[in-house]
Amino acid sequence: MEGPRAWGAAALVFVWTLAACDALREPAQRPCGLTLTGPAWVVEGDPVRIAIACATGRELPSDPAIAGLPPGAEVDASAGEIRWTTGPADAGVYEIAASVPIEPIEKKFTLGVADRFDASGNTPPDPARYTEEYGLPVFHLSVPGVISDLEYTPAVLTYRGHTFDVQVKYRGNKSLLFPKKSFTIDFPNELFSDPVLGFFDRKKVLLVTTFDDQSYLRDRLVLDLWKKLGGPIWVQTASAVLFLNGEYFGLYTMSEKIAGQVLSRGGLDGDANLYMAKHRTANFYPYDSAGLPKTTWHDGYTKEEGFPLDGEPGAYDDLDAFVRFVVESDDATFAALLPGLIDVDEYRQWWALVMLTLAIDSANHNSFHYHDPAGGPWRTAVWDCAQALGGILRFPPSTATEFTPDNNLFRRLLLPPFEQATRARLGDLVQQVPVTDVLAMIDDYTHQHDEAARRDQLRWNAEQVAYFSSVYGRTGWGYDEEIAYVRQWVRDRWAYLQSTY
Repeated sequence: MEGPRAWGAAALVFVWTLAACDALREPAQRPCGLTLTGPAWVVEGDPVRIAIACATGRELPSDPAIAGLPPGAEVDASAGEIRWTTGPADAGVYEIAASVPIEPIEKKFTLGVADRFDASGNTPPDPARYTEEYGLPVFHLSVPGVISDLEYTPAVLTYRGHTFDVQVKYRGNKSLLFPKKSFTIDFPNELFSDPVLGFFDRKKVLLVTTFDDQSYLRDRLVLDLWKKLGGPIWVQTASAVLFLNGEYFGLYTMSEKIAGQVLSRGGLDGDANLYMAKHRTANFYPYDSAGLPKTTWHDGYTKEEGFPLDGEPGAYDDLDAFVRFVVESDDATFAALLPGLIDVDEYRQWWALVMLTLAIDSANHNSFHYHDPAGGPWRTAVWDCAQALGGILRFPPSTATEFTPDNNLFRRLLLPPFEQATRARLGDLVQQVPVTDVLAMIDDYTHQHDEAARRDQLRWNAEQVAYFSSVYGRTGWGYDEEIAYVRQWVRDRWAYLQSTY
């Protein structure tokens, strides 16, 4: 057995020797494991320092290959740094790639330089280079003509470095009075897509103002809650930044437009009738919001899709019949025929979501109603929920209204034989969407738009305070306070509804 033992001992000595030799190699022969460390974003005028080092501890080679450096940036390999003092025209997103000779695998680093929009003599950012702002996509709209809410104006849009010929107009009702307005962007020649954000081949994209919501999340949150509930008519949302003719316009809610494409995605006929409840008069009562008799049953609505077109004879016939039925049918007829006329569960869900979030502007107007003349029930969807979750007027979370004065259809759904199931839907909804999930959504949105929201405050806060103090008697408030308010409001509202329903 002496031979095998001797061979085994020799093998161990040989292995130990190899390991020792490896450990004693010169540092320059070890792998580098290149790393680049620095700020993800700075603002124009700020200095940039990006550290270059070997993660393994070896000395950085004197000749690292660096690509994508912006003009004026320099590499100091001996100090292990990339240095750059940004200037007033350097806004953009820069992709820096680095490698060392013995390791050709590139390490990439993305540096964003935010436009210092509030600096005197600021240079507007290059749309091709300024594709994002603190992680949010940037819309660069160039509009040579006058924008109105009545008709589209030709414009050019640059988005993530791609240029589109588009048309643009203002949208909204009350928001037309805001200095920071909402926009509809129409893509007549080339469809808009952003797969990262879930937008695919859209003919129209909306930029919805956040001027009346310093939390920057109310509208997105309620629309996304509606999407969670599973109805066929919902929109994809995201946060985005707008520059209009080179001027910073701030943070917006980016949304699909509820129209034929959204209907088709939900399995509905995109060419069927779609009506928008645009004014509070769309209340399913025989009188308008001021208590005056309506001229037509469809007062307060606009026709968005379907034939006959708005303005043509018969364009509103099915809607007129629907509203008239809600107003004039006796209790027995209403109970017998309503389930064949509308998707009762979906209309209950509309009421329940309005109740859950106290979405006061969606209780009658700011809703959509869909009907296929070829057959099938009426369907509904919510829209424009910026005044939910307390809103500008600070409605308390224990507000007890059920919105029956605002909406006659709600009132009748809260009477026998529908009332028990209607109120039960709200109780179910509180459990289906637990408060912890909603708070997590708030945290997610805030994480996405935090820096952009703070920049928006620099631009618009003074005008927000001036506008809402004169219109609503509201005094100044800030972004951090508004986020804290919304979070606490949600906790208190959910607790109130759990104890009530």
